[in-house]
Amino acid sequence: PGGAASDTAEVARRCDLILLSLPTPEASLAVAREFAPEITPGTIVVETSTVGPDTVKALHNLLSPQGVPVIDAAIVGGVAKLAAGEGVFLVGAEEAASGRAGELLRASCEEIHFLGARGAGMRMKLVVNAVAHGAATGLDKVKKFLARID
Repeated sequence: PGGAASDTAEVARRCDLILLSLPTPEASLAVAREFAPEITPGTIVVETSTVGPDTVKALHNLLSPQGVPVIDAAIVGGVAKLAAGEGVFLVGAEEAASGRAGELLRASCEEIHFLGARGAGMRMKLVVNAVAHGAATGLDKVKKFLARID
């Protein structure tokens, strides 16, 4: 039946693909704990929240005993770019094993990278963020240096 679900348990009963995009790792785990008792084996959970590999592992440990795989899909470029179809996903799964989750992710981004192991998407996002921060810091220092010699 269509219409909005009344709670997370109903989402778990009605959906065969659940995408998490929540503000904190604690929120992701709390929501997963709420729907875990009702989830159907074979449902795929895709974690797109900004979480670390440890949260992906905790979700896996919570849901895999029920036959529910967890795929991490880190968003690079922010939600606004993703909404415009210009985002990038870093996915902790093999492309061949991503199934319907891979189809959904491919349809909603400009670029997708399947990185293999569970948690690899979130690990790679940490690297991307560190490199971007280093580049921004370096550019700022160069700008200040150039201003002094001008």
